[in-house]
This record gives sequence, C-alpha cells and structure tokens, in this order.
Amino acid sequence: MADTKITYESLQEDPDFLDAAFHSMRAMGYNPDPGDPQGILDQFLENKRYFDVNLVSTLSQGNKIVDLPDDYKQLYKHALDKVNKMPDFYEEGGSGWANALPDFLGAGISDPTNVASALAAFFTAGAGTALIQGGKEAAKQTVKEALKSRIKSAISPRMLKAYLMEGAVAGGGATIQEFGAGLGPGRQGVDIDLGYKKSADYGEAAQRILLESILSPGIGVSSNLIAGSIKDAVISPTLKSSVAKKIADTTGITQTANYLRNNLFPLAALDQVSVRLAEKATGEPRPVLELVEKLTTRMDDTIQKNFIGEDGKIQPDILELVNYSMGSSGKTKPKISASEALTKLRRKSPELADQVKEFHGYVRELQEMAGSPAHLSVKGKNIYKYDPNKPYARDVFEKFVNVKREDFDKWLALPENQSIKSDLFEFAQKDKSSWGSVTEGGEGLFDKKGKPLFNSPEEKELLIDDWLRRLYEPVSTRKAIRGPTKAKQDDIPLIVQQVYGKNFNPAVRALETAKGIAESSARLRLASSLGDSLMNQNKAVIADSPKAAALKMGTDDKMVPLVTVMNQKNKAPTNPDSPFVLDSEMFNRQTLGKIYVPKKDSDVLKIISEQFDGRKWEFGEDKKLGKGINQFLDLFAGIQGYIKKNKTVYSLMAQARNALSAVQYVIGTGNYLGLKDGIQFLATASPERKKEIYDTINKLGLKGSQLDIGQILSRIGELDNIKDMGLLRKAILNIATIGTPALESTKIPLKVKIGKKEIPVASLLGAKKDIEIGKPIAKYSQKAYVATDDIGKVAAFLRERKRSQSIWDARPDAEKQALRKQFSERFGGNPNSKDFDTKLLDEDAVSKVMNLVPVYSRIPLLLEKARGIPVVGSFTAFPAENLRNKYNLFKMAGAEFAEGALKKNKALMRSGLNRLASQAAVAATPSAAAYFYNEITGTDNVVNAIRKSGSPWEKNHALAVRKDKKTGNYYYTDLSYNNPDQYTLDFIMPFLTDIASGKNLEESLDKHFFSMLKRQAEVFFDPSLALQQGQTSLDLIKAMNAGDWDSAGDYFTKLWKLGESGWMKMGREMGIDLGAMPPEMERNFNKLYFGEDRKYLEDSGSLSTWLAKHGFNAKYSPWLLPWTLASREKEFNPTKNMGFTTRTLMKNSNEVRKVGIENIMEQLNDKSLPVDWKFIAETYDRILSTEFAAYQQVGEVLGSFKEFMTPKEWEKLTRNKDAMGPIGKGNISFLKKNLYNLTPGKRLSSRRNELFKKIREKNPNINPRDLKRFFVRIEKPYYSRRLSLDAPEPVELEE
Repeated sequence: MADTKITYESLQEDPDFLDAAFHSMRAMGYNPDPGDPQGILDQFLENKRYFDVNLVSTLSQGNKIVDLPDDYKQLYKHALDKVNKMPDFYEEGGSGWANALPDFLGAGISDPTNVASALAAFFTAGAGTALIQGGKEAAKQTVKEALKSRIKSAISPRMLKAYLMEGAVAGGGATIQEFGAGLGPGRQGVDIDLGYKKSADYGEAAQRILLESILSPGIGVSSNLIAGSIKDAVISPTLKSSVAKKIADTTGITQTANYLRNNLFPLAALDQVSVRLAEKATGEPRPVLELVEKLTTRMDDTIQKNFIGEDGKIQPDILELVNYSMGSSGKTKPKISASEALTKLRRKSPELADQVKEFHGYVRELQEMAGSPAHLSVKGKNIYKYDPNKPYARDVFEKFVNVKREDFDKWLALPENQSIKSDLFEFAQKDKSSWGSVTEGGEGLFDKKGKPLFNSPEEKELLIDDWLRRLYEPVSTRKAIRGPTKAKQDDIPLIVQQVYGKNFNPAVRALETAKGIAESSARLRLASSLGDSLMNQNKAVIADSPKAAALKMGTDDKMVPLVTVMNQKNKAPTNPDSPFVLDSEMFNRQTLGKIYVPKKDSDVLKIISEQFDGRKWEFGEDKKLGKGINQFLDLFAGIQGYIKKNKTVYSLMAQARNALSAVQYVIGTGNYLGLKDGIQFLATASPERKKEIYDTINKLGLKGSQLDIGQILSRIGELDNIKDMGLLRKAILNIATIGTPALESTKIPLKVKIGKKEIPVASLLGAKKDIEIGKPIAKYSQKAYVATDDIGKVAAFLRERKRSQSIWDARPDAEKQALRKQFSERFGGNPNSKDFDTKLLDEDAVSKVMNLVPVYSRIPLLLEKARGIPVVGSFTAFPAENLRNKYNLFKMAGAEFAEGALKKNKALMRSGLNRLASQAAVAATPSAAAYFYNEITGTDNVVNAIRKSGSPWEKNHALAVRKDKKTGNYYYTDLSYNNPDQYTLDFIMPFLTDIASGKNLEESLDKHFFSMLKRQAEVFFDPSLALQQGQTSLDLIKAMNAGDWDSAGDYFTKLWKLGESGWMKMGREMGIDLGAMPPEMERNFNKLYFGEDRKYLEDSGSLSTWLAKHGFNAKYSPWLLPWTLASREKEFNPTKNMGFTTRTLMKNSNEVRKVGIENIMEQLNDKSLPVDWKFIAETYDRILSTEFAAYQQVGEVLGSFKEFMTPKEWEKLTRNKDAMGPIGKGNISFLKKNLYNLTPGKRLSSRRNELFKKIREKNPNINPRDLKRFFVRIEKPYYSRRLSLDAPEPVELEE
C-alpha cells in the first residue's frame, strides 16, 4: 500500500527529494531547472516511466545509473524510493492521467518492440493510434495485478525460467529490458546495483515479460480477451459519441468503407473461410500439374534425343503415334485407337510409351478431381469422366502457344502444304458467311453478303496469300480450345487447324491438357464448396426466388443467387450481382442454382472469385479509344513486369535478400525452431515423405505463392492481350527492359545463313535443333527465387504443424468434437474418418502460415487491378503484405495467450508468447546489434554524422560503422536493408531516434509525422519504374534534338539504370572497378562529386573490402552476417557528404529567397495600389527563417563531424570549398561559433542593395529611409542569433 503522506503535491515541497532528484539527474546528463520544483519531479517521473516501458531508455538509462559515482547513486536511490511510495497516477495523491499519459504515449510509440499498436491503427479504426497507445501503456498499470495470479497459476516456475531462457536466446525486447542481453544492465541489473536485491528475480521478470508481451500489442484487438475490457474503457466512450454514430450511419461513408474493405484491404480481411476455400480450389491440382510439367520435360528430352529429323522437326510417324496414343478431344474419330497407337509406339520407344502412360494417369487424377464437386451436373460428370478406352487429350495449336513460328515461306514450301492455298479457297467458297468472310478480322475473301472482294485472279491470289499469312501468324491471346475439356473445337475447320499447327508438340499438348482440366473446373469446384460451406454456416439458403430466400433467412437485405449463367444474347451475366458465372450445362440448377446469399456477402464473394479472372481496370473496351488505352496499359504492365523481374529474379543480391527475408520471417512468426526442422527435413526425409509434405502444402495453396513472382507473371501476362505486338511495341518493350525479353528467347541456332551458305553452329555440338539459352536461365532463376520462399514456408509449416498438434493434444475431448464439427461445416469432410484430424491440423497450420507470411493471393485487389496504371508503385505487394502479416501476428498471439489463459492450455499460452518474443527479436535485433557493434569498435560517434549528412532513407536505419585500420577511412553497412520489417519500422524509427537522444516527443511528432506518412504512401503512389522510363526517354529525345549531348548522356545512363537487371548492374560496376569500361561511359555511369577520386580494385585495400562494396559483405563480426551478407558496404566520405548537405540546403533556401524577393518587388514597385506591408513582412520573415533553418541544419551536420574528427581535420573540412560549397568564409566563421550571420549583402535594409535604386525609379511614394527602418525591424532578431535557438517569432506590425 502506498504511503499516503507522500503525494505528487508533497514531493514538490520536499527539499530532500528535490535535492536528490536534481543532482542525480544532472549527473546522468539531464538538465532540470533548479528553480522549478514541479519540473524536477515531472522529469524524474518521465525518466522512470520511460525506463519502465521503453526498451531503448531501459538500456541507455540503465547504463547511466550503474555508471554514477556512489554518492550520486545513493541520491538517485533516495529519490526513487520516495517516488515509489507515491500513489499510482490513477489514485488520489498521484500525478493524474494528464501528467502520465504523455509519458506513456512517448514511451509506447517509440519502443521498437511495440510496433503492434501503430500497425493495428490501420485495421481497428484507430484503436492502435498513438493516442490510444499512450492510454494502453497507462491502462496496463491498472490491470497487471489482476493478471499476475492467472500467469502464476497457468505456468510453473520451471517453465517460466525456461521461457526466459528461450526469450533471451531469441532476443525478445521484454527480455532485453529485464536482463540487458549484453547491451546494458537492464531492470534487474539496475535493481541489483542500487541494492534492491542481491540477484535476479526470475519470477518477477517473467511476470513483467509476459505482461509486456501480451498487453502492449494485445489491447485494441477485438479478439483478445484481455484487451476487451481495456478497449471498452479507453476506446468505446469515444466511439459511442453521437458524432461517431452519425458518421457511422452515413450511407456514403458505409459504401466507401465497403469498397475499401473489398478492394484496399487484403483479401484475407474479407472472409477467412471463403478465401481459404478459394486458395484450396486453385491449390488442389498443383501437385499433379507440377508432375505433368516434369513429365513434359522428360518427354521433350526423349523426343529431341531420338526422333528429330534432319529438318529439326519431330519425325512425322512418331509425332502421329504419340498424338494418337495420348488420346483425342472427342470431336473427330482418330485413325487408330489410343491403345493400338500406344502398342505401336512401344515397339519404337518403350521410354516414350511409358511417358504417355504416365500422362494418362495424371489426366485421370485431374478428371476425377474435376468431376468431384457435389453440385456438378450429370452432363458435367460425364464430360470429366475418365474413359481408359478413349483417353482425353486437348488439341493445341502452335499459333497460340509459340511466340515464334517457322518462317512462313519455309512452311509454305513443305510438301504437305503444296495445295494449301487452293484448299483454303475451296473451303472459303463453301463457308462464305463465316471463316471465308471479312467478319473474321478482315481475313476472308468475301464480304458479309458473300460477294467476292477480288476482281481478278491476281487480286484473288494476293488476298489468299494475305489471309493465309494472317492465319499462320502466332497470336498468344486466342486459346486453342473454347470450352472446358471436350468437343469444343467444332468451329475450327480442319483446313484452318492445319494452318494453325495442330498438336505440333506432344509435350506442349500434355501440359495444356492438364492445365485445361484444372483451370476449367476451378471456378465450379469453388462455387460448389462455397455453397455447401455457406449453407452449413447459415450464411446462405436454398430458395426458388430472392423474395423467398429473404423470407427464409429472416432478413430485409437483398438476396442474390450464388451462381448465374451467361445471357447468350448480350453476352453478359444474367444476374451481374452473382459472384459466379458458370456454364448452365455444368452445374446442378436445382441445388447450386438455388443457393442465395445476402448482397453484402455476395460483393465480398465476388471479389474472391475475381482472382480467377485476374481482372484489372479497363477503359471503354468497346470503343476504339478505349481499346487503344487498354493496349497501352497492357504494354506498360508488361514493361513493369520485366523491370521488376530484372530487379529481383535477375539479381544475385535480391536472390540472397529473398532467402534471408524468408529466414527472418520464419523466426519472426515464432517458428525459429522450424529452421532446424526444415534443414532436418531436407537432409533426412525420404522422397516419399518429402512428396507428402510438398503435396499437402501445395494442395492447401501455400507452395508457389511468392509475392514478386506473382506480380511479375500477372504483369508480363498482360502482353498476351495485345493482339499484334508489332516491331514498334517489341522495340519499346526491349529498350525499356534493356533487352530482357530478347535475351530470354536467345538461342544458339542450328545453322546460320551467310549469303547463300548455311554454316552449322548448334549442330556442331550434336544438336538437332536450336539450343535454347535464355529460357533455361530464366526458368531456373525464377525457380530459385520461388524455392527459397517455399523452403521458408515449409519450415514455418513444419513448426506450426507441431505446435497445432501439441495444442490439439492438450484440448479436452468435448472441445475437439466442437472443432471437428466446425471444420466439417466450413470445409467439408466426415469428422469420423481416420484422416479427418490430420486434415484439420494441416489446414490449421497452413492457415496460420498464410496469415503470417507474404502470400500473393492475399494482397489487396486494388493493387492488382491497377497493375497497368503508371502512378502505382513498382514494389507495392511486400509493404502491403507486411502490414497484414504484422497485424495478424499480434492478433493471433493475443488470441492464443488469452484462450490459453482462460482454458489453462499451456501450449496455447506458450505459442502466443513465443510469437511476440520472436517478432520483437526480428524487429529490434538489427538496431541493437548495430548499437552494440559501434560501441565495441568505438565508431558510435560517427553514426550521428552519417545519419545527419547521408541518404534520407538511411537516416533512421541500423547502421554498423567500421574504421579501416590501413587507410583510416570509415565504412558503414545498413543492417536494416535485409530486415523484412523495415517498411513498418521506418514509420516509427524517426520518433525513436529523437526520443532516445533526449528530444521532446511533441516536437518529434510535429517534425516527422506527416513526412513519415508521405514516405509510407510513396511506396504505393510513386511513379512506377516503367513511367520513369517513359519520362526519361522523352527527356533523352528532347536533349538529342537540341544537340545537348551531355544531358543526353545523363538521360541515357538513367534510362539504363532504371531498366537494367541486377546481374547487369553487378557486371557494370565490377567492370568499372576493373577499368574495363570506356572512359566516356565511365564518366556517365560513375560520376564524381566534390573532389572525389576515382577508385578501382587496387584502391580498395583488400579483396574483401572490394567484395563488400558489391554486396558480398563479410567485413563485420560473424554475428552480423545475417544482416550484412547481401548488403553493400559504403564508404563514408565527410567532404562529399558535407558538399551534398550544403548545396542541397542552400539551394532550397536560395529558391525561397528568389521567389520572395520577386513578390516583394512586385508590391513595392506598383505605385497605383497601396502596399501590403503585412504581406511584405511575412514574405521577408519567411526568407530569413528558411535561411536560418538551413544554417541550423548545416551547423548540426558540421557539429556531428566534430564528434569524431580531430580539431585539425575539422578545421580543414571547414576550409574545403568542395565541402562548404556556397557558404562563404564569413558565414563559416559564424557557423563554427554556432551563430547565424545575416550578411550585409543579403540584408534588404542595406543601402548597397539594388532594391532601393529600383524602387526609387518605379515608385516615388516609398520613403527609402522608412523602408530601411521597416526591413531592419524584421532583420534585427536574426543578427548573430544562436543556431541552437528556434527562429524568432515574426515581428508584429503596428496598425
């Protein structure tokens, strides 16, 4: 119980306390005002609150406390004893909420381990905003006692100590606060040093860690039991206000909110169960499709090795046998049966025959899967039914799958095509109204009425030739089959099929067959499973009409059928509100066709179903202009996709970062032991076990969900929508992407024609056709990028699966039964089946992983719909997913701990705590590691200078600095570069840095908040790389037309750098270092600034330093490798950094001065109107305050350099013209004294100023003497003003 004699008021009148607090704080480096008793007490309380709540303050204050001389340490302890006896802030005699809340606010928002609340603001309508964060930090104090007994009873002391050890290893923020983890004494160390205890109290520490871990992020998340009561107390009163209700009830707001929810928020925020059903619908066939892909590679290899003729084509008899043995689409009767063809094929090639047999097996699996939906019609079941006597294989055409076909004239000269022109004309005469007319894109020979379009044999010949060329030309947008699987090619005549190149390649045909079955059935499978799931959850009903459905459901909401059909007249859905449009013959109209859902739910389901369409924003598709815009956007999206591919897939550093990011994501989700499981799995698991695990996560939609690859493929895929790329579009695509599409299609030709001779090339290597080079490199680079991501997800799954099992084992039977019932209702299946629990736990584990790691299918639909829009940023997916993942992590951890505490399920509690500690480790460790490294190496005084003078995006990052022993030069590495959470941390770190250095939180918020919001938004709305390419290209053309070759060189360099791949960049930079680049190019690609010297390999001092410069960075301690390995080391050049600082700041200041003087002159020179002296005063003050601020920043940078330079080095820097730039000697001398110098040349009051002469000429009404006095009044507060002060308040003018 607190001593009632000591209160907040009494301590302000206690001389012993005030003396002890004042002197101990002065000894620690604080500066309280000795004449302000309340200020002394408030600062002591503020320090204590920061020490208790904020990780950085715990470490920094802890070090200061233990380093105090003994006398001052006793003074501090005496003051602390009295404060500890004061009532809590919420009790009578305490400091009060108004006093405590700002401190808790500052401590909470600036703690790197407390990211949760800032993130939750995006998802909980303000529950996680800065204000509420402060309230939560304060509210925590009032609920700690209530939870202590719960924690003690749920977890034994032995388990508490084990958790602490586990947390210490993981590096959790709360554990670091308690024990310091080598960075400081921590709370326990300070208590020991002050004599409060003899050794660490693990029980007390555990309680605080558990409370800090669960309360900080948990409050504000509605699913968190613990948070609920605090949220009601702190948040709900605000939300219950009449104003809030009015806003919430506004229809426009509601509609906007629904649109944002459906399009801006991640898909998983809509309906978790429905999203998972959609992901499973697309994931179910993936294992088989991957096997088919591998089979087609083997099939192609077999054919290429054994059955390629001299002409480089598959031997006709083998091609025919393979195609007949594979099966048919069911339209035309084959010459021989599949079984007969397979027998004949076996005689020629047992290997190829076995491969065809394997293909039949995969087709059967896919057909059984496609025919499994409960609501499939009888006709649909028959279509997908497997028939061993008549195996199904899709017909494919070279025209639609090969970007480049054989030369047309060569194809026309083949023996089988000698009569193709006459056959085509004969066909056209019989079919004038369809294929032979101009209705087919102007390709026919007759008009719509059947009248010939030619008047002579010569014209006829030209038209036939033109039509035939058009039919032959490859077009990747038209599909070979128009329908799900069978008998849908009756509109493609045999003669046209011949021109198209029917079944030209068995491997391609096999893959297209498998994909066709999977893709055509996916929508129906999802609609069927969703229908059952919604019915089981009472979210849908079966009825004969919308009215009957509303009555049955007991709602006034509009009811919409889950499924509709296409209106054949206008080619539009019969009901546009329905989520699914299906073939009327494929689904059961009496069951699935009568399922109704509320309109609001239908809107959500429609968003989910759209992922099958890959829809995007389009403009007036039926109009010529609209089509032109759409094709431009498709080209733009394609360029964007290839550039993104260059920066990720084709970059060694990006590949390494992707792998490191996957590892950190696994750790950050609380699955760090999954890394061990993953390595063990890869090393020891049998092939059968590996296949089982891979198939499981594949079917459940987890594998192959890499973010960047998903966005790259969706964007490059837009190029398929352009019917005729043409030379110009192809040239634009290749120029913008530095030739990536062309490089990907690079081949070693079989022969090269030089003049009339054909010179063998690939054939010299034993090849029978062109050797692909680009495609294999592209394929395996992409696979490597996906594989590292998949391995991380497998590791996370293995650990989550173990965790799910241990939580399941601890549940009572009644709870298990309830969960089985719920799972069956949502996802189907028989709860009594043997493998039901396995499926339930697999789904639980995968669902958690997909909530905690980046997944392509979960990104906001708005980002994908706008993929062709130039102003949408290039790398939007990861930041969006990172926000979703962090929100889910804290929400999940809070829910697990709360449920575990209520039900005394220790496995659940451990799971929640483990996630929080692990996330804190990933978020905080780079900063802590950099701090620790710099302290040990003695470079901590250089970091501040790098932050103040370096790149703005590195300003608040974790920078590790080293000093080269040989050269004395400083180098640094940004440890945040490889931190997957850096996007979210970037929002918080500026405040953290300011507060840790002693700045006021309110000032920090004013300074940084909106600039940080702007930076976060820039990721999504910055001009895309493709748009920057376009702008730079226009600038390049203008410069070339004007003959400005210097500027043209700069624009070309920028153009190249924007589009080049990571490999090209690495090669270019290494080439420059090796002196291999021509001098003129090197000047453009490697510009020097402010007295820099060119440096080559031999100037690096060591090979390791040179490699570190290029990203192979092992120059720091081994324990920093996870953050340095794929992060480039940079040299810190004080002269260069100072040069950029002075020129940037003074340029901005001079621009403000120029515009301001022009505005002032416009006022003073106009004799016809009265002068607005207030405007002139404000404008002049703005000029002076801007210049004052610029000199303040220059002074700060110069002062930071003084911290690590010798006096001689610093003096030399201040005299260096390259460094000080436009700042003259007189101003430099003032800067060194930390003073602002308003030079006479810049004073408007100066008689030497040309201003007065011009005014006398233009406006005789102005008295020069009065004008001088007027300007002097404004200037005077600035004369020799200390730069440590704020700019003076503007002078108030007399009326």
